[in-house]
Amino acid sequence: MVSNLSKPSEEVLTQFSVNQLKRAIDEINQRQEVHHLKTFGPLLDNDLVVIIQVHNRSDYLLSLIESFAKTKHIEEVLLVFSHDLFDPKINSMVTSITFCKTIQIFYPKSLQLNPNSFPGDSAEDCPRDVTVKEALRIGCKNRFNSDSYGHFREAKFTQTKHHFWWKVNAVNDDKSKVITLGSYVRSVEFNKNADKIERSRWISSRHNMAFI
Repeated sequence: MVSNLSKPSEEVLTQFSVNQLKRAIDEINQRQEVHHLKTFGPLLDNDLVVIIQVHNRSDYLLSLIESFAKTKHIEEVLLVFSHDLFDPKINSMVTSITFCKTIQIFYPKSLQLNPNSFPGDSAEDCPRDVTVKEALRIGCKNRFNSDSYGHFREAKFTQTKHHFWWKVNAVNDDKSKVITLGSYVRSVEFNKNADKIERSRWISSRHNMAFI
């Protein structure tokens, strides 16, 4: 069934039911197929695992794949691509990789698979910018769960965080150190500090770029 899902991404949900996609993704996640083991050998305890969280930016993904292809010792790495969108175009980009071992997993609680109910958007959800007082008046579903700024959940943004924690738990069950290779802090002088690492407390807005 998975091989039949070959339509462009914008047509997938119109050509195939959500339940068909859920079954396809569940099959892929359970199979946990690592590609190119015959070429690069079996997985070893000390192998470096790099996890890439993928949504729909195919141009960014292509640039990343091309940079990995030029990386020294990449043949010793397992690349894990974790998707929150089933997109045949993006899937084919990943399956075309031949320079190292790869595996694909799919976030099972994505908006694509839950278009009309939690954790996707629901008609009963409170609008993001409605006041808490107004939310209580209209009785929307999550009226008691505004954030610290008084806003209500936006599924397209919370999906990123939910996907992040799902993939971490799906891949890593021994609490190994997480490394990030980038930062949004503009004061960091990467040219001078490229040979250094910083050990610090996790801050999501600062440390959500280029994880290993």
